[in-house]
Amino acid sequence: MRFEMAMRSADDTGQILIPINFQYQMSNAIYRRIQRRDRGYARMLRDRGAVHGYKSFKLFTFSRLRADDIKPADINGRKMLAVGSEHVRMTVSMVSERLFDILLWGNHKDRTLRLGDARLICNIYSMPEPRIGGALKLRTISPIVLSRKIYRKSALTGKFKEVYMSPDDPDYLEYLKRNIEEKFTAWKSALGEPVYSVERRMLRTGTIRSFKPVSKPRPSLTILKEGRRAETRVRGWSFDFEIEGHPEILEFAYRAGFGKMNPTGFGCVEII
Repeated sequence: MRFEMAMRSADDTGQILIPINFQYQMSNAIYRRIQRRDRGYARMLRDRGAVHGYKSFKLFTFSRLRADDIKPADINGRKMLAVGSEHVRMTVSMVSERLFDILLWGNHKDRTLRLGDARLICNIYSMPEPRIGGALKLRTISPIVLSRKIYRKSALTGKFKEVYMSPDDPDYLEYLKRNIEEKFTAWKSALGEPVYSVERRMLRTGTIRSFKPVSKPRPSLTILKEGRRAETRVRGWSFDFEIEGHPEILEFAYRAGFGKMNPTGFGCVEII
């Protein structure tokens, strides 16, 4: 399930200036909207989500901001996105019907949203659900993030270093497949199906059979919690790709997002 958010300035000037690294603020804005509608569900989603082993998944994602006229700008030393058109748009995608209803109907009561210093009026439109078979051609509308931890031993101590993976990496499919399977298992387990049953079913039917980039992957760096002690730099890749697998798994990945860090605006795709 997914919807489009169409946002316009709430100020008389009509000017829209949004931090270029808006993803963390947008994620928080989405959580605040959930909280206003259903505090218990918002707390569960933020603190726990769907769990598989020691990992927790939120199972929603969102795209980049899109507008007819949008470009980077330096405003008093701050890196911003300057929107020259009346509206800026964003796609939000999720697995949970309950979350979809909370966000869609909650918008009728409060349409305001704040990103940095920008105060926006937001309209939400539900998007049609595509029919998904065993093969898809997809385009990223926010970068896909995958990483591996590499153990580096020193004379005094050993440390794990997180290395972000390009789609050209020979192990990319393995990590992408594992990520989807873990999220799918967590989701089905949250719905009451035993983990062993989900895993046995995936072994029997298969999950992801093939994956092939069909455009040159473009890397990008996103800064989360910019300017704070917990600032994190995340590298993801944008590209078109073909993927084959079990239809239920592909539909799930299309909704939940591909790769890691989906609820902070990574791994959202569209069908092409």
